Amino acid sequence: MTGDKTMKRLKTLLHSFNRDQDGTVIIEAVLMLPLMIWVGLGMYAYWDGYQTTNTSQKGAYVIADLVSRQNEPMSRSDLEGLNQVMNFMLSTGETAKLRVTSIGRKISHDDGDHEGENDDEHEHAPAPAPVADDAEFEVLWSKSPYLAMPALTTADLAAYSNRIPMMAEGDTVIMVETEVGFTPVFDVGLDPLTIKDLIVTRPRFLPQVCYHDCDEHNGHEHDDD
Repeated sequence: MTGDKTMKRLKTLLHSFNRDQDGTVIIEAVLMLPLMIWVGLGMYAYWDGYQTTNTSQKGAYVIADLVSRQNEPMSRSDLEGLNQVMNFMLSTGETAKLRVTSIGRKISHDDGDHEGENDDEHEHAPAPAPVADDAEFEVLWSKSPYLAMPALTTADLAAYSNRIPMMAEGDTVIMVETEVGFTPVFDVGLDPLTIKDLIVTRPRFLPQVCYHDCDEHNGHEHDDD
């Protein structure tokens, strides 16, 4: 009889425990809380990356617009000031690299007939080799505040041929490049990256935005950059 009472009591306790739901919320919270924290941190990290990308792009457009509105030759202090404007737009702790390049399309010269040459020689002379599109452009000047990025040369423009718009001979454009390093605040699977933006725009008020002066080799001989 004692054994039967014990089993009956144990069965009652187990049945009561099975129906008791006290503490289930705490158990579910303990199981789900790590996942909820990870999701929250991940959303913030991705949102921070999107915000930095958006701000970097807007900053590049602002810098390009400011440079295009220049009606006087630019100087090193002007470019450093633009770099500070870009850094001000970014979040605390983020800095931008800036490079401003003036690009012009070369003016072709038709030499025509030379005196004293036989007309037959002209008729049978081979035609000059065609010039590649990217060879029609030249770097007038290229500067980066604090030497953060190397200056571009005319030979480098081949890599930018698909970014330079169609231009008439003698026209110029301003190309602004920015680089912003981004490191996620939390390790949620998002790797550090460099956000790069490139903006090409035409000068608004002058045929060319110059650096110090508008001589033939604009900006190449100045040592204050």
